[in-house]
Amino acid sequence: MDDLFKIGLQKYRESKYAEARDLFLLSIQNDDSNPKTWNALGICYTKLGQIDEASNCYDTALMLDPGNATYEKNLRIVNETPTKIKAKNVKSIQKTAKKEPQIKKIITSIFLFCIFFILLQWFIGLGIYLIGGVWPSIVVMEAESMAPNMNVGDLILVVAGDRFGTLQSLEEGNISGNEKFGLPGDVIIYRPNGNTELQPIIHRAMTWVEEGEEILVTAGMRTGTYTAPHAGYLTKGDNNPVIDQVGWSNYRNLGGPIEPVKKEWIIGKTFFKIPLFGYISLNAVPFLICVGILFFIILWLRRK
Repeated sequence: MDDLFKIGLQKYRESKYAEARDLFLLSIQNDDSNPKTWNALGICYTKLGQIDEASNCYDTALMLDPGNATYEKNLRIVNETPTKIKAKNVKSIQKTAKKEPQIKKIITSIFLFCIFFILLQWFIGLGIYLIGGVWPSIVVMEAESMAPNMNVGDLILVVAGDRFGTLQSLEEGNISGNEKFGLPGDVIIYRPNGNTELQPIIHRAMTWVEEGEEILVTAGMRTGTYTAPHAGYLTKGDNNPVIDQVGWSNYRNLGGPIEPVKKEWIIGKTFFKIPLFGYISLNAVPFLICVGILFFIILWLRRK
């Protein structure tokens, strides 16, 4: 018994019938007088639904070893019920072949859906830029500081501060009746202390202060006075207890507290939101990584 035959038997035990068939064929090329190899090849053909080839192999095995009960039984099975066996194996093969493209199609569809949403957001952003005159024209809410008026994953459309009416603080909105996202006044996107390296903040403009102006600030049971180092807007997240200017002593290694927001630090004001529409782009990288891992797992399983 040669090594090819032994390896072929091992592949057969692992249900790798196509690989076992190929090994038995190689073994027969080296020695075509071994009936066991012909019988084993016939069994592989039977498993693969190749009934005619299986029948020929059993015939050859019987010519080499006439009267062998096992070979006769195998030949009788394929000759007496070829349609039934063939239908069963072909159906199994077709089912597997059909299932694999479906899985691949689902993964591809998810991937394309994700790409479509990202591109759609960019096209929306381009359109808003042409209308609103500011870039970036769309941002995604990444924190809960504006909840419940703006939630994580909301896609926020941004326009310049002078578009669609002048920019108003909460104090001014109380007087004019201008309300945006559940409260008076505009929600602005600004760069903290004008720093272009830090992520912009999306908070509501509360009031405009002049340099040296003192503002009474209450946080829970504590009350204090805030003195503005220069003119600008005081800002606050709708879900935060205090204004940004006293909420952090050293915001993200800024080197100090957030100062009143100068007009030149303002990127724009929020104009409209699409709830949860930005979730895919917010989590695009981990989502695509998961899809990629799933895709390679399917490929690996197919090869087994």
